[in-house]
Amino acid sequence: MWIARNAIAASLVLGLVARAPSAAQEIVLQNDSLQAGQTGAIQAGFAPGEVGAAVFDPVQLYPIRIRAIQILWLSLSGGTPPTLARALTVYRGGTPSTVQELVSWEGPVLEDGFLNEFRTEPKTNIPIDIPLASGPFTIGLEFDEAPNPTNGPSLVTDVDGCQWGKNLIYAIPGGWRDACSFGIRGDFVIRCVVVQDTTPPLRFDFDGDGDVDLTDFAFFQICFTGSAGDCTQRPAFCCDADADGDGDVDLADFTEFQLAYTGSL
Repeated sequence: MWIARNAIAASLVLGLVARAPSAAQEIVLQNDSLQAGQTGAIQAGFAPGEVGAAVFDPVQLYPIRIRAIQILWLSLSGGTPPTLARALTVYRGGTPSTVQELVSWEGPVLEDGFLNEFRTEPKTNIPIDIPLASGPFTIGLEFDEAPNPTNGPSLVTDVDGCQWGKNLIYAIPGGWRDACSFGIRGDFVIRCVVVQDTTPPLRFDFDGDGDVDLTDFAFFQICFTGSAGDCTQRPAFCCDADADGDGDVDLADFTEFQLAYTGSL
């Protein structure tokens, strides 16, 4: 289970790993207040399989496309070898009861002392490009090994207060909880680089990969309620499956899904 240990304080070193040139229209979303030269807190209480995450909901920007993810990774001594995390994941939803995995990449590598930036999917080197028509959404890092409790490296928070509803932890046991409930005193330095999306969203493209295929059919099956059922009582993406807007996901919506389907059953 995630343990609220005394946070290790360390001076913030802001650098970027493998960063591509930024486009003028890109916007960095962040909950933390850290700036270069300030002091952050290393949160070393994670166990393997646990997740630290940040919640975003830029209501004034939707629709958007996620183009990069930034994570500050820091040890007290500095210079530790690169760390292989278990997964980097984008989730729909922003509360412990609504978080649903949207896209996940295995094996991100984090460099100590840097604001690591991921612009391509680990292993495949495909540029990150995730469309979102609405939110909230959550970005989380899953640990493969427990950080050294006296040195790190690990995720970092600022030290000017934890904002409820902006940080989540997946604990083992216990599942998703608001990170502030564990007693941390700041917001995770997990940031998201987005652009406003000027292309119309593709209906039923639940995983945001630009087509409607078997993966999206699996999402649709989760939402399907037959002849009745309230989409708001199901995962957050299910109301997107309600094509006719009658409040449920039924045979009429399945007919619309078949028309949009571009894969092969």
